[in-house]
Amino acid sequence: MSITHSIAAEPTLKRRLRTVDEYHRMGEAGILDEDDRVELIEGELIEMAPIGAWVSVRKPSTLPPHSEPQPGNKARPAADNALLVIEVADTTLTRDRDVKLPSYARNGVTEVWIVNLARRVVHVYRQPGPDGYRELFERTAGETPAPLALPSAAIELAELFGD
Repeated sequence: MSITHSIAAEPTLKRRLRTVDEYHRMGEAGILDEDDRVELIEGELIEMAPIGAWVSVRKPSTLPPHSEPQPGNKARPAADNALLVIEVADTTLTRDRDVKLPSYARNGVTEVWIVNLARRVVHVYRQPGPDGYRELFERTAGETPAPLALPSAAIELAELFGD
């Protein structure tokens, strides 16, 4: 007795990217709520890493049509009116740098800081363009950087890092 198996080709499944409007409707419909730790990055819902640092979280920036890092509520700032975006990277440095940062640059966010908790440095990105940021530098615990748009809002990094 012989058994013949027919092997059918597996279909290629396309991912369906979500828009910012669809993301908001998911919240309004109760599919997502404030306890869901997800954010919309380049059209995909991404689970956020647990927060391992004490930070004050504000509303997210909307980067239409496919990104809204960290969910928020009614009055969302847009990329063109964000003076500074700060990402705190404990375990998320690669995603913050390789996924979120290019999206911020493409959407014209003028300045982004990534607080690298593991190395105790702040990566400062300025002058956005379609291919990324043209200016990058690091600030360490002995320095007091200030955002270009808010020079009086200097941050003592030694205090930030608890030195």
